[in-house]
Amino acid sequence: MKPLAPRFQEEYSAKIPALKLLANLGWELLSPEQALLARGGKADKVVLRQVLRTELKKRTFTFAGKDYPLSNKTIDNLVADVCTPALNECLFGHQTRQQYPPGDIVAGIPKVKNH
Repeated sequence: MKPLAPRFQEEYSAKIPALKLLANLGWELLSPEQALLARGGKADKVVLRQVLRTELKKRTFTFAGKDYPLSNKTIDNLVADVCTPALNECLFGHQTRQQYPPGDIVAGIPKVKNH
């Protein structure tokens, strides 16, 4: 019997483990038709914007011991940032990226950008 050779195809090394991880985290696998519909019929759109918005609306952040939802403006900024990344920030973007505050006003206190 010939020993099995390791499989180095992307399907086995990356895609299947990623799908298993996402399923374990509670994400649902969409059929190609469902995914295309969620992309508004545009196959080149990778991010499912409405799904991302829905998930971000569930998120909160803690400030001064209280939980607050993300503002609509912040959600818009985050979706835009994820869907249209600046290509010149690929390698060093984590050092220079603009940080979006979770909300414009928290507990009546205007948020100030730290630069």
